[in-house]
Amino acid sequence: MASVFDKTALKKDSATSSAVALIMILAVLAVCAGVWALLVVPNEIRMEDERDFNEAVSVLSDIVLMSDGTDYTVYFALPAGTLRHANCGEVYTNNGDSLPLTTLIYSPGGDTSFGIMAGGVWRMDSGNAAWILYPKISHDSETLKFSLPVFLGDAAYGSSKPIPLGVGLEENSMHTISSNKLTVSANEEWAANLFVTLFQETAFSYDTLDIEISRNRNRVTAEFSAKEGDICLELDEKRYKICT
Repeated sequence: MASVFDKTALKKDSATSSAVALIMILAVLAVCAGVWALLVVPNEIRMEDERDFNEAVSVLSDIVLMSDGTDYTVYFALPAGTLRHANCGEVYTNNGDSLPLTTLIYSPGGDTSFGIMAGGVWRMDSGNAAWILYPKISHDSETLKFSLPVFLGDAAYGSSKPIPLGVGLEENSMHTISSNKLTVSANEEWAANLFVTLFQETAFSYDTLDIEISRNRNRVTAEFSAKEGDICLELDEKRYKICT
């Protein structure tokens, strides 16, 4: 027959085992929670950010496609964030005349932003910009035409809800550049870099053209000539009124 001492020891051992088991379960739960916080939660945040990014790119691309000729105000909704209109420099035409180089900049937060400029859509990460959708360029045997949407109005908007944006065409003008030189004077390096890339892509896309690209700081010039015959360089300026 077990003594009272033996029964007490058994009870103590059982209590100790239960406490150890509870501590081990809590430790496992803590590890699982840590793994969830380190791996799963950031991944879900990244996926949510990418969904917002994709939605923003889709809306901005729709605005660019709309600029092909819609002459009434069209309304869009960007994901929550900030939206602003900025002047990025000038585009020179003839005899020193110039047109404003403007952009719409949307930022969902963080180091990433998106925008429309020269009829294309760009993305910037940590100060480095690249085209997502190249500006539309029309080329036939005699004419090379670039688009230049100019955004007018005061778009400065920040919201935790979707951002409303109205875009309406006010004026359309075609400019023939007699020198066949297209010069862009950008206010910032990232904008100048985008035009260097655009001109390089144009040279790659059209093997019937010779394109000489030069750069002096943020001033970029592309001189166009046809390998056979003549080429006429045109700039399609469309002025849009924007409202939020």
